[in-house]
Amino acid sequence: MKRRIKLHLSVAAAIIMAAVVAGFFIWHSNRFADGDSSASAQPEPAEQTTNYYDNPSRAVLPGGDRIFLGENANRVQRRDAAGHVKWTTLLTGYLGSTRPPHLQADAQRVYITHNDGVTALDAGTGATLWHSPGPADRMLLSGDLLLAADCRGIQPGDVDPRLLLFRSAVTGQETRRVELPRDSFDALPIREVAGLFLVQRMDEVDMTGTNLLVDRNGLVQLKFDRFVISGVKRPAGRLFLTSHDVTLTSDEGKIAWSLPFSDPQWIADGGLLRLPDGDWMAFIFCQIANSGVEVIRFNPDTGRKMWETDCAPLPNVTHSKYEHTATVTMRGSRVTVNSQGSAGTFVEVLSAATGTQISRQVTYRWGGNDGKWSNSLKYIGPIAALAACIIALAWVRRRRRRTRVGFPVQPTGDSTAETGPRNA
Repeated sequence: MKRRIKLHLSVAAAIIMAAVVAGFFIWHSNRFADGDSSASAQPEPAEQTTNYYDNPSRAVLPGGDRIFLGENANRVQRRDAAGHVKWTTLLTGYLGSTRPPHLQADAQRVYITHNDGVTALDAGTGATLWHSPGPADRMLLSGDLLLAADCRGIQPGDVDPRLLLFRSAVTGQETRRVELPRDSFDALPIREVAGLFLVQRMDEVDMTGTNLLVDRNGLVQLKFDRFVISGVKRPAGRLFLTSHDVTLTSDEGKIAWSLPFSDPQWIADGGLLRLPDGDWMAFIFCQIANSGVEVIRFNPDTGRKMWETDCAPLPNVTHSKYEHTATVTMRGSRVTVNSQGSAGTFVEVLSAATGTQISRQVTYRWGGNDGKWSNSLKYIGPIAALAACIIALAWVRRRRRRTRVGFPVQPTGDSTAETGPRNA
């Protein structure tokens, strides 16, 4: 009986030791976090751009039905929410595969990049309604307008202008055209930003470019020489977030004020956040680098900067290929910055009033190229605990086996009991 109690106590001690070891390693792996992580809040999506390289091959209609574009099979198909096919239309020739989007839809029509232009199908039956030759890349449907850009490569001797084409969504007829820069203007997907159509290309490495904002009448209202991330329409003017700064423009297109970021970003993303007291926040980061996140709080009427904070990137990270996204949200008197990258994440909590850091928690990903041996500590701990449990169980099994087969057990005290094998 005493021997069994000792075995049980040994197993319990081994499990407790394993738990202590695991807890130590998990705690030690997070020692690079600054401050108390309990103050951090769950991030919420801010107003941000979308991935420019998504290639959607489906569109959702009012009511939940979906349109599928089979580029390789030259097939357009409508299915209900349960996946049942309502109609299938086969189209001969080229269906768009590069420079998306190539599929747009509304309750009446489906629009596809097809051959030398755009083809519209009846959304109810799949029958062809019209075909319109001309630019058909980066399509955008906005009300009764269908916009498309010319992304062709300019060849020697090619004198045709590069166009942004406005079509009537009902008839396919050209309604307006805007000339785009001819040289090296490979447009990104067209977006509606602050009540205007944004047509831009990715910045050059030196973070310069030509980007146009066009109204519904085909008139160029604004031009930027930097990448435009997002924008909002205000009672007087428009507020834009770019890869270099935050800028307020008047309704006439003149710059009222501009707040530069301390570290402009290439292939930038970010967002604008409206605060309850009327101030705004802007944040920016690089999508392909461990850039950290820069946050500015400002007065949108005067352009006065209230504070600016650089949330530092993950330390000791070296990389070539990298993916990075970030969100910023405000709850009460605290601002939470959540950064997620290939090497790991950080959640930094700032004071909404001053921008000073309240806490920062860093977590590295398994396999992330962070250059820290601590990256693997959180996994070594549980592995060590499991190994300790296995060793303890193996020791218990061995003790029991020795007892069953009759190996001698050392006597205690003055006992004169036989110590030889029981079945000898």
